[in-house]
Amino acid sequence: MIARHWLASLALLLIAAAPDSDNRSFGKWEVGCDNLQTCRAIGDPTSDSDGWPDMALVVDRAGGGPGALTVRVIAMTKQGITGTIRLAVDGQDFGAQPRDADGTATWTGGPALRLARALAMGSTATITPNGKPPQIQSLAGASAALRFVDAMQYRAGSIAALVATGTAADQSVAPALPYIKAWQGARTAPAPPALARQLRLRFGVRLPHNCGDRDNGPPHDNVLPLDATHTLVLLSCGLGAYNLPAIGYVITAGQAGSAMLAPGIAQTKTNGIVNADFDARTGVLSSFGKGRGIADCGVAQSWAWTGTGFALLSISQLDQCSGISSDWWITRYRAALAPSPVR
Repeated sequence: MIARHWLASLALLLIAAAPDSDNRSFGKWEVGCDNLQTCRAIGDPTSDSDGWPDMALVVDRAGGGPGALTVRVIAMTKQGITGTIRLAVDGQDFGAQPRDADGTATWTGGPALRLARALAMGSTATITPNGKPPQIQSLAGASAALRFVDAMQYRAGSIAALVATGTAADQSVAPALPYIKAWQGARTAPAPPALARQLRLRFGVRLPHNCGDRDNGPPHDNVLPLDATHTLVLLSCGLGAYNLPAIGYVITAGQAGSAMLAPGIAQTKTNGIVNADFDARTGVLSSFGKGRGIADCGVAQSWAWTGTGFALLSISQLDQCSGISSDWWITRYRAALAPSPVR
């Protein structure tokens, strides 16, 4: 079972960090949208003959303009998957589509629009992989999930809505993609391992968020140069079976006394930067918090170092733990690194 309290507290962190709404659950479906009004709705997976999660329906719609729409059947495993998948809703056949290398079958354009509206009105979907018995997926909650998409994309009452259809023209306009100018200079700031020890000695057991708690075992700290002046110190805050949380501090000129909580990253008492990874080439810091060990739910985030602080690059999240890989988590926020100037 997922640690529900862990995800709930992390969701509160995300609400503070991102300008969009949190994921919502409706019956068997989870749905969410990002800052560009691009939305994803995911149905609870079907089960194979052994009772393991096997396939799931995913509906994606872009914000603004015509709002490109896709309906997919995704696979929980990518091994040995070939052939086609046929999809029907309450007995209405929507044909078969070939699987790609990841075992995904995709409907687009007009067929996808008709299919999505049928999912919203239907009771069950029948998913039939080529040469295998059909599997049944409940559509309980699909209508509410897709109605949520209409509302978040400002399409409710228009001819382009999926559920809340009307006669108005589709005049929705998606926000522009934010660009982040990351630091691109040398990363030569002092980064001796002793900086982490100095921070722990400085704060002692009074270190915020219990990072200095001796019951957590030996520390798994990291000291990383961010630019020519600033150093990132990640102090581990306990060690779980599959999550290693840390609190990030930025130090100036190698002086432990200048330490401040990493600017631009919301860090709470129980959730910091989880399973951290730093790409020295791009200056991107990533966090990947797993709801359980197989990483079929949780929260992933990334930030870019700008020279003065960390700017949010991405958030993806899935609350329901049902075998769906992180490749299909719902994007909550997205930005892009500004291209390097041509020299």
